[in-house]
Order: sequence, then structure tokens, then C-alpha cells
Amino acid sequence: MKIISCLLVTGIFTLLQACSPPVSRKPVFDVLEPATVLTLEQDTTIVLVRDYFPSLDKIDRTESPHVKVLPYQGQDTVMIILQEDTPPVSVLNVHADRQTGNIPVKIQLLPSGRSPRLAVFPALPDTDALCTVKLENGPATLYLFWQNSLVQTVRITDLYNVVLPGFTALTDRSWIRVYAANQHGHSNDLLIPLEKGRPVTRQEQLKRSDKHTRIMYQVFVDRFCNGNPSNDRRINSPHVHHKVDYYGGDLEGVILRINDGFFRDLGINTIWLSPITQNPYDAWGQIEDPKTRFSGYHGYWPLYITKVDDRFGDEQILTRLLDKAHRENLSVILDHVANHMHVNSPTLQEHPDWTTSPVTPDGRPNFELWDEFRLTTWFDKHIPKFDFSRQDVSQALSDSAMFWLQHFDIDGFRHDATKHIDELFWRTLTRKVVKEFPDRTILQIGETYGSPSLINSYVRKGMLDGQFDFNLYYAFLQATVNPEARFQFFP
Repeated sequence: MKIISCLLVTGIFTLLQACSPPVSRKPVFDVLEPATVLTLEQDTTIVLVRDYFPSLDKIDRTESPHVKVLPYQGQDTVMIILQEDTPPVSVLNVHADRQTGNIPVKIQLLPSGRSPRLAVFPALPDTDALCTVKLENGPATLYLFWQNSLVQTVRITDLYNVVLPGFTALTDRSWIRVYAANQHGHSNDLLIPLEKGRPVTRQEQLKRSDKHTRIMYQVFVDRFCNGNPSNDRRINSPHVHHKVDYYGGDLEGVILRINDGFFRDLGINTIWLSPITQNPYDAWGQIEDPKTRFSGYHGYWPLYITKVDDRFGDEQILTRLLDKAHRENLSVILDHVANHMHVNSPTLQEHPDWTTSPVTPDGRPNFELWDEFRLTTWFDKHIPKFDFSRQDVSQALSDSAMFWLQHFDIDGFRHDATKHIDELFWRTLTRKVVKEFPDRTILQIGETYGSPSLINSYVRKGMLDGQFDFNLYYAFLQATVNPEARFQFFP
């Protein structure tokens, strides 16, 4: 064991890392992205373990030294029961192929102005540490993870030197995660990217495949740039207000803007394209003020879920766009609509039984009941909602999403109407993604209006990488436009 020199200054430093932590190589788990933190919001929680390690074919058993773990109905599902002595942060041990991966587990606690705070700094001189973690509002218990291994649990009051075993340098990109907790609550989380076992400290070390570096710009294709007027097809109906008709933007317009440096000058690195699948040629829907019907300029009424809308371009143009973007070190994600299709789509004509009922169990029209019947409600009469509680529907519609990954070098999806789609679909799709493309970085981000708990329930390695946090958006907006508001959360 390698001895590290420790610096002790009375009244300032209480404990520094003193030796290389006793963690061994785990080839099964070391190559996987770090598992999502499991947050326990109540005394008893049902957990599908595959949500945290979706690529594993077989999980032998799951246990924990700090919570009670019981088998539950369904494959790879357990019931977790808090104990009186369960600490604020612990681990769930997942055993597979004679190795053990560690899932960080947190008990949900109310935040406090006295909660510990963490920051990371370059390592102190004359040490072999990778970096130094500074703690405020200590003392606290610190938990250090590398990839899917708990490396160290230690009580600290001020500083902690991070040291890892030498084998961590064998991995091109890996991550350190640090958490802390005390009687006042949880700290912020630290995520430290490593390149061959050393902290990433220069911008040029970051890669397009690093999901956490994504700075997105949404391109609303029809309204962005008209690169080819020959494919313009407005409805030109007196029943359609000109502002909700097609304007002529297309994929060639996006290519023009890549070429002229528009995205580079913005400082973004990811283009989020609004839906590009084929939408209807006629008008649908109706509002009264102003009185108008609508075209499908927005892209959210797919007729064909695996075809590029000919008003936007074709498959060859999409391929050109992706090639050009990638040469400019830009990622491209597609806005994918799985929740529903247009009533005239061949898919619904062939499978009318794939939809949910347009009538609620108590006899009301099942339209726009966003929260009361969020998994069955229709957005409108002309876009029936798929029943994703059915395995055959989830299989078929996830195959449609896979089509875009199999035929185009896209970098991921922004998924529409996430909270209205059963978790079965997200697990089915993501399982296919990680099994078919284990070495390809594919970002999946969702859209959910709802509570933080609902938003977080879809953020798992076995479902989605993240979701837009509209609660944070509105809080930020309020704090910036209201003269009496403030950013400080605690009094």
C-alpha cells in the first residue's frame, strides 16, 4: 500500500486521505456509465435494478449493509425498506458475473442553509492526490465513488485529498463522484471527469461524446432558414392563419447556417432539431381566437414516423447535415414524437387497437387531462394516443426510434411528452440502445411538466439521461424579472 504524506495543521485540517483506497478492478461495471443516484423518498421503495445497469443480461442478487432489501414481483425488482440506523448516504450492492457494482443511495432530506457544501480544487503541493475536495459547514461524512465503485467513506471537517488506484488510468474517460452529508442535510454533488485517470482541467480535453458538456440550441426547422424554396408547400387556405402555415424552413437551411458559422458564433455544441418526420398536407385542429385551423409546420403530428418530411428535405440531405455538423464538432439530436400519431397514419389505420380510449372510465372525453389521466389522455382528436402499457406497442414504437439510430449518425433524442408515456416504453427503447450501440454516445433527454419527483422518476440509466427542469426555469424567471424576488433560497 502506497503511503501518502499528510499535512496536519491544528484547527484547520483534521483528516486527509492517507493511503490508496482498497478498491479492485471490476471489468463488468468499470466500463459502464456511473449509475444514477437512487433517491429514497419514503420508508419503502420499489426499485427495478435494471434501471441502473440496463446492459446487464443477468443480475445475481442485490443487497445493502444499511437498508433492508427484499425480492419483489417482477424480474430484477426489489423492495427497499429504510432502517432506523440507515445513514443519509449509503449503497445498494448489485452482484453480477462474480463482481459487485455500487449504486449510490440517498435518503431525501429537506435542504438547509447549514447543509454541507463541496468544491473541488487542484491537489495540494507535495501530495500524490488527483485533486482536493473542500468542505464547508462541516464536519460531514464524505462518500467517494469512481465509476460504479464506492472507493471511500470518511469523516472530514475541511479538506480531503482524492487518491485512486493506478488501474483507473486504463480507462479513457471515467468519473469521480463525491457526496457529503451530516445532520443538517446533503451537500451538493461533485462530478469530476477524468482522462486516463487524471482530472480534466483543459477545455480541449472535453469531447463531443461527453454528455455533460452539451450546450443546446433548438432549431425550429420550419421557422429557421429556407435553404431550398423549391420544397415550400404552404396550405394557403382561408381557414389557416398565415402564422400557423408553413414558412419554408428546411434542413438545407440548417446546413447553410452551419456553413456560415451561426452555431459556432453562438458558442453552442449541440443542435436540437424539431420533429422532421412526415406530417399531413392538410389542416387540422381549431381554435376560436383567432379563428383558425393549423398546418403541421411544427412537426408534432407524424403521419410516417420513419420518413423525413419532404417539405424539410430527404434522407440524403439529413445525412449531409449530420456529416457537416460532426465535421464542425457539433452534435445533432432529433425531437422524437412517440406518444401519438396522426389519425390518418398508415400505422393507426393498420392497428387501430394500439391506442388508448378517448373516453375516461367515468365517461368523460379523454382529451387534455394532462395530470388526471396522464398516461392515457389524448392531446387532440386527430392525434390518437398510443397505449404504451402494451408490450407489443412499446416494442413496435421503440423500433421506430431505433430506425433513426440505425440509419443516421444522430447523437440522440429529445423525447416529446415524456410523462405521458409508460415507463415500459422508455426501458424497452433504452435497453435496445445500449445493447445495439454499446460504444456509441447517445443522449436521451425528456420533456415533463410536473413535480421534481415526477421529473426525476424518468431519469435513470435504463430510461433517460435527463429531463428539462421547468420548475427551475420558472423559478429563475421569477427571480430575474420580479424586483422583489431574490436568488437566495434560505433566509
